[in-house]
Amino acid sequence: MASWTAPVYDRAYSDIVNDTAKGVFNASDLNRVEQNMEYLADAITLDGVTVVVDTDYTWVYTDSPDVADSVRVISNLDILLGAITMPTTAPKTPTTLSPMNWTVANNLEELTYLVYDLYEGVLYNANLMQGGVLSMQGGTEGGLI
Repeated sequence: MASWTAPVYDRAYSDIVNDTAKGVFNASDLNRVEQNMEYLADAITLDGVTVVVDTDYTWVYTDSPDVADSVRVISNLDILLGAITMPTTAPKTPTTLSPMNWTVANNLEELTYLVYDLYEGVLYNANLMQGGVLSMQGGTEGGLI
């Protein structure tokens, strides 16, 4: 199973102007996005809903996504978004990765984060409904909630 890496979705125009690390979308960003998509698909599938995505997180700095890569990543995102009900405040789903800009990059990564966050919430609530035991942080007592 792939691992989850915190996405970056707080890029700003000033990152581009000031040439910060967030001002470019490169191979490491693509690898993170695709690995996170695989993680989400695996996690949702393990919970009983089959979700299949086609990922490639072997990008290197000389690679540049082509149209087929863009279609694949957006298709993967659509598959994941179809597995959970998204809030109406969710950012707009990108239709392409080209041209890549900070808004498209933010939306792509924020949407994967929302799927992660909402799905983790579903699992947490399901655990509570099944009588899960939670320990209280900062104290010596635990109990059923």
